[in-house]
Amino acid sequence: MPSMEQKGKKELLEKWEMRACQGDQDLLEDLGNLQGLRALDGLLGVQGNEGDPGEPGPPGIRGSTGPEGFKGKTGLKGTQGPRGPIGPQGLPGDIGVLGPIGPPGLKGNPGLQGLKGERGAKGTQQPRPLSRRWAQGDDSDEFFNWPQGTKDDPATTCYELGLVHPHLNDGYFYIDPNQGCPYDSVKVFCNFTAGGTTCIEPLKSQVQMVVRVQGSTELHRGKIEVEHVTSKKLQLKRKAEYLKSDLMHQLDSQVNDFIDNLIEESANLEPTHVAASFTPPMSDKERSKFRHFRPLHGEGKQFVSRRSLLDELLEVNHIRTIHHMFISLFAVFILSTLVVDFIEEGRLVLDFDLLVDAFGQFPLVVCIWIYMFLSALLFPYTLFHLWSNTQSASYSHPKLYSLLYGSVFLLYQALLLGFFPVYVVVTNSLPPASRFIIIMEQVRLMMKSHSFIRENVPRVVTWSKDKSSPAPVVPHVSHYLYFLFAPTLIYRDAYPRNPLIRWEYVATKFLQVLGCLFFLYYMFVRLCVPRFHGISLQLSDLKAFVLCVFNSILPGVLVFLLGFFGVLHCWLNAFAEMLRFADRMFYKDWWNSTSFANFYRTWNVVVHDFLYYYVYQDFLWMSQNRFKPAAMLFVFTVSAVVHEYILVICFGFFYPVLFCLFMSFGMMFNFILHDQRKDPIWNIFMWMSLFVGEGVIFCLYSNEWYAQRYCPLKEPSFLDLLKPRSWSCQEGLVEDPDGL
Repeated sequence: MPSMEQKGKKELLEKWEMRACQGDQDLLEDLGNLQGLRALDGLLGVQGNEGDPGEPGPPGIRGSTGPEGFKGKTGLKGTQGPRGPIGPQGLPGDIGVLGPIGPPGLKGNPGLQGLKGERGAKGTQQPRPLSRRWAQGDDSDEFFNWPQGTKDDPATTCYELGLVHPHLNDGYFYIDPNQGCPYDSVKVFCNFTAGGTTCIEPLKSQVQMVVRVQGSTELHRGKIEVEHVTSKKLQLKRKAEYLKSDLMHQLDSQVNDFIDNLIEESANLEPTHVAASFTPPMSDKERSKFRHFRPLHGEGKQFVSRRSLLDELLEVNHIRTIHHMFISLFAVFILSTLVVDFIEEGRLVLDFDLLVDAFGQFPLVVCIWIYMFLSALLFPYTLFHLWSNTQSASYSHPKLYSLLYGSVFLLYQALLLGFFPVYVVVTNSLPPASRFIIIMEQVRLMMKSHSFIRENVPRVVTWSKDKSSPAPVVPHVSHYLYFLFAPTLIYRDAYPRNPLIRWEYVATKFLQVLGCLFFLYYMFVRLCVPRFHGISLQLSDLKAFVLCVFNSILPGVLVFLLGFFGVLHCWLNAFAEMLRFADRMFYKDWWNSTSFANFYRTWNVVVHDFLYYYVYQDFLWMSQNRFKPAAMLFVFTVSAVVHEYILVICFGFFYPVLFCLFMSFGMMFNFILHDQRKDPIWNIFMWMSLFVGEGVIFCLYSNEWYAQRYCPLKEPSFLDLLKPRSWSCQEGLVEDPDGL
């Protein structure tokens, strides 16, 4: 039986059906929202028909690459394409094999007539001269001369003359049948066409001689004698020709051996240097390939094995005597100092106070040098190595990296290698000689690091365009380390080297450097300190200024010459010998210069090469060779600023005497006394200018040095630091507390 709940639901449904029939809208809404009970599962219906295909779905994810298929058949041969453009001209090839020796050239024009010689002494009377052929004796075949048929050199007969000189034409010649003295020779007509017959003019003075000669016996005998002499002469001629050919063969063999040895020695050199030494200038097409950077290795300085000029000149006795004169002057300075000290002090004073004070705080100097050297060794090389890796194809924006690394290198040059050593020098108040060591090494290392970067950047740029090798061309660190010690400011991967080290030569050069140092010490003690110890110069006093300049010429010139000999010759040659560095041309014959332009080029070749290749030529390269005078002015300005910078740091005050002289008289003399001045008078003028210039520099800087110590300023302003102290320091102040 149905339950009460089911009955109630059934009744409720019936009521709802009745109300639905009557159109009750509320009921319909309720029924729409009413959820009934879940019915039982019905029977499984019949499977319907297959529906219509749906729309294509989106593409699926790409599958992995399948295995490689079989190789297809070879296709038909295509038609020949158009001819490509002509490629750029290749680089110059290696030098060819030396060709054979060419034939001798034409005979040159005769030289100018020499000066008339002095009148000789009156000679003694000699016997009458013999014929030229027999002047050395009849038995000497080596001194035999062929007769010419002249008055001074007559022949025996026309027949002999025709045999010796078959090219002669019929004519008048001189013969001397009896030989001996040529004064009795006679003029005859030689008929070579008829076999060399002798025709004598029918003069009475010759009739008897003609009759005797025409005698049958004497004629036959004379003919036999002439034929004997002629055959002997022909034998001598053949012997001379044989000796000539043998001599030429021996000479040719020796020349060939010399050339072969020269080629063999050249082959043992570094290939880069041999190629660079014989590489011709690049063409315009080749230059266009490197329009962004100039290839300095092909057009820059070429290093060859050569000795220093003074080493060669000191082998001459006359030049060595001048060297001995300077040594004698050094001994005189030492002797005079010892004698004066003994007279004034009653004892020998050997404490060298001035020398010790000038090189004070030397351990700090060594520490600063070690810092500068290690930074110059590690920082530029590491920076260049990292930058070269950024120029490969795997890095994007190589120019941006170049700008970044270039800025970092300039900051290193300015701060770590430039400012920091100067800051240590100034804050620790190092003495002048110690400052000079630090500043000179600072400038040297800055120039060397610049040269290393400047020479190797074009290599990497060229590699980044050509991709001729899988990795950029980066020099080995040992090459850079050798360059930091080598006596040159132009970087190369390798230099010509000597086979061994002459340690005696090294010791001699270092002893000469020490001798120059003590020479300067005694020169300052005897000539400078007594003269400049008291301030007595005012610029308004013209007389005092002129006397000071002329009194300073001797010490100024000595400092100039000793600096040249001690640094450019002895010091650089000593390091070159220890490093087996073969190119010793650190200077040229500047003392023979007749122009200041030549003096600037030859005085210091090491620095001149740097300024020429990295300042002058780079300026022209950037300006496209349009401003050569401006490039020269820029080189002078850079050189003057660096020289003045060294003096400012070493002396501890600003007094631009050298800068003003360099930019005024130096520039003026460079254009006025140019290379076309070859007369010796210009060499005298150059030396006079050097003497006066050294006197002015030595006088003004010495007075300013003592004025800075006699008249110190407690709180100087910036203008006080720029104003020379010697202009306002008065005479009669307290003594120099340092005793300098």
